[in-house]
This record gives sequence, structure tokens and C-alpha cells, in this order.
Amino acid sequence: MTLGTVPRIVAAALCLALCLALRAAPDAELATIAAWLPGTYDTFAQASADESSSATYQHVRAVLTVTPVALTAPDPDAFAFYLEQALEGQEREPYRQRVIVLRRRNGTIINELYRPRDARSLVGFAGATPLSLGDFNREAGCDASWERASDSTFRGSAGMQERCPSTLRGATHARSTFALSQEFFVTLDQGLGDDGAVHWGPPLGVKGHVFVKRPHARAASAEASGTAHTTPSRRVKVTG
Repeated sequence: MTLGTVPRIVAAALCLALCLALRAAPDAELATIAAWLPGTYDTFAQASADESSSATYQHVRAVLTVTPVALTAPDPDAFAFYLEQALEGQEREPYRQRVIVLRRRNGTIINELYRPRDARSLVGFAGATPLSLGDFNREAGCDASWERASDSTFRGSAGMQERCPSTLRGATHARSTFALSQEFFVTLDQGLGDDGAVHWGPPLGVKGHVFVKRPHARAASAEASGTAHTTPSRRVKVTG
């Protein structure tokens, strides 16, 4: 070994150490979203305001439950959730059921959507047993991307860069925008035709549904995140 090779060896060692450190470092933003998502939300305050003001568009009275789950496929860097959405008083007949797999891909936080093949068997699922993605259909083109909007809010969208298919009420595709904090989850879901006309969901120019997190769930999210964007106390790994 010559003296000239020593600096190169030291530089290579430092580079390797830095790469390993970066790989091992926790993904604070991903963990924060994973800590804030779980809980029970409802749109009752927004719906009541619509009723009181006789708003042209009346947002529905809906309940949203997001439950951490484990999946029977190994990916220690992913978080998984079961999402269930129903009208008030019809919680045993949800109109939307999905599994969300939240991960970082190519530097961007995304969530993949999976639709259950046997939706009825999952009603009220509380995460007691692992779920197999083999029992779900991946919703191609409907991945949502997330980004930090502020210290207290994340925002995201789906169906903007890729075409997310939807044939409900004559639509050809769907798009969504959303915002998440520890207190609320605002979602604007719309089914569009090829001409841009809205076939389902709030019309253009109308705010999405404001799901307010119920107090006990809000407290749990704050405890999990430490209110300072730290790794949640219950990291839901996708187990093998």
C-alpha cells in the first residue's frame, strides 16, 4: 500500500459508512403519516353546516375507520392499513373497503390500493389477524402520492399522472386529492368522463369531505407520533 492510496481508502470507507447510515435511518415523514392515519373519523360537523346553510351540495354524513394491519408478505419498510367507509347508521354496510400499503418508492411516499375480493367477510375488521394480498385486487393506476405541505399537514393525490379506471355512473376514470393532519382527513374523490364532466363526487369547485378525527383516536395519533414527527410506537410491519 502506498501513501497515495490511503486517502482513497479512507474516502471509500467514509462513503460506505454514510450509505449504511442513510439506509438505516428511519423515514420520519413516512412514519408520521403512518402514525396520523389510524383512527375513526366522521363528516358530521361538515354535513350539519351544509344542512344549516342549505348548501347546494350536501356532503354526506359518513364514518371513516382506518385500522393498522399486518400482511402475509415481507416488507419491513411498509405500513399497511384497512380502510372502511360507510354512511352514518349503515356502518355494517360500508360503501368503500380498501387495504392501503404505504411505502416510499423512488424517493416519493406512495400508497397502493387493494380492493377485497370478498368485501363482506371484512366488514368491521379490527386487524386481529394478518391479511393476504392474494385475497385482494390491486387497483392499477390508482396509487396515491404524498408530500409534506407544512409542519402539521401532508397532502396528496391519485389519478393525476396515471389513469385510475372508474365506470361508476358513466365515469371513465377517477381522481382524488386529500390532506391529512392529526385532527382531520379531507378527501375529494371524483369520477370523471373523458370530457372532464363530473359523474360522481362533489362537483367542480366544491370542497371535499372533511373527516374529523374523533377525540380518542386523535389522542392515540398524538401519542404515536410524539407530536414531533417521530417513529410511531406501533410500527406495523408487513410480516412473513
